[in-house]
Amino acid sequence: MTTGRFFPVQSLHPGVTGSIATFNSATLPMDIPQAAGSSSTFGIGGQLGLVIEDSGKVYRLVKKHKVTASVNTSAGFVAYWQDRANAVVVSDQTDTQAAVNGVAGAFLGAVTDENYCFIQIGGLQTVGSKDATSAGDMLFGSTTDGQLATIAAGSTVTNVPFAIAYGTASGNLVLANWLLGNLL
Repeated sequence: MTTGRFFPVQSLHPGVTGSIATFNSATLPMDIPQAAGSSSTFGIGGQLGLVIEDSGKVYRLVKKHKVTASVNTSAGFVAYWQDRANAVVVSDQTDTQAAVNGVAGAFLGAVTDENYCFIQIGGLQTVGSKDATSAGDMLFGSTTDGQLATIAAGSTVTNVPFAIAYGTASGNLVLANWLLGNLL
């Protein structure tokens, strides 16, 4: 595994949860272990907004703010910027900083309001999709909580694309490859 090709290698300890995917804490982490089974960790203590590359995927440490409406999170549920400068995300699209162009990435699982967690911003991830998709479709922010949308072929694109569908949608989920450059 090549780590740190794009970013400085960082380190934190997620505490008793043990991994990036399950980190959901009221306090910032100290060191984060790399992929399952690895005994090594990433660089320094937890810094909000920290970007980590691990096993071909890229993650960002954020704080999930309590939203106005009760919108739950789950794995692949799209996260939106509420305050990008302070790395604060929300699960309710109506509370975003930049409407449909306010996509921050996607949650790795359920996250408690006001807790710190990691969201995925690079690599393959199964994410919510409100539209039927085919491999190669560009995915954009949506007005539907937790889901990305496609834009019909031939339409004028005025929104920022955030991912590319890697396959066809199954129900309201699609395997997608995040466009890292648009999420940094």
